[in-house]
Amino acid sequence: MFSFHPLRVASVERVAEDAACVTVEIPPMLRDTFVFHAGQYVTVRRMIAGREERRTYSIVTPPGGGSLKLGIRLQTGGRMSGELGARLRCGDLLDVGTPMGRFRTSISAERELSYVAFAAGSGITPILSLATDILAREPRSRFTLIYGNRSISRTMFLEETLALKNRYIERFAVHFVMSREPQHTEWQNGRIDGAKVRELAVHLSEIAAADEYLICGPGDMVDAVRDAIKTLNAEAPIRFERFAAAPGAAAPGAA
Repeated sequence: MFSFHPLRVASVERVAEDAACVTVEIPPMLRDTFVFHAGQYVTVRRMIAGREERRTYSIVTPPGGGSLKLGIRLQTGGRMSGELGARLRCGDLLDVGTPMGRFRTSISAERELSYVAFAAGSGITPILSLATDILAREPRSRFTLIYGNRSISRTMFLEETLALKNRYIERFAVHFVMSREPQHTEWQNGRIDGAKVRELAVHLSEIAAADEYLICGPGDMVDAVRDAIKTLNAEAPIRFERFAAAPGAAAPGAA
């Protein structure tokens, strides 16, 4: 049953010029309550200026640990993101709801699959959790990440993503697509949309040949990428999560 619990804040760190990572500790007596699957999210509740606010944030960490990491994009005028990014401190208590969400996949050591994931902006948060869990628990599977941002400085969890690449250098590939910072490779410039997926497929054979696809980002990006994938590979399952565009909307990644 869904419920809120006060969890101790272990750290608040910047993970991009406009994004923070909030880590909360899960005490031993609540470990079973906060069991989650990679790709799920939690709801955060907080009183701000005398008004209760609630926002949902995807879990960055893979399952099995004693803490949760939440990626927070700092929105201009965002009541919750401003509170968490600027005023939350280590040692504070934060009301966190039990994990929810259907953006997940079956993970088994017996599987040998090729995964391709598309993430835009803060869409990296559940994708990073999924990639970490899949690579650790499916030693024969491969994972390719296409990660879109405006610039390197706005790329959330860049160090964590590169560290994952170094850890699984033969099975994990990441390709950054930047819309406002020119890259040396022309096909890595622009926005992730249907046309970009088709262009990427010309250069990366796995784009059209994956066994499973994962997509997370704004709704229009998700729809365009899904449609493009279906024209390239109509048989493979496509799992996706849309992030709300409007601040305060009840979806992972909201302000």
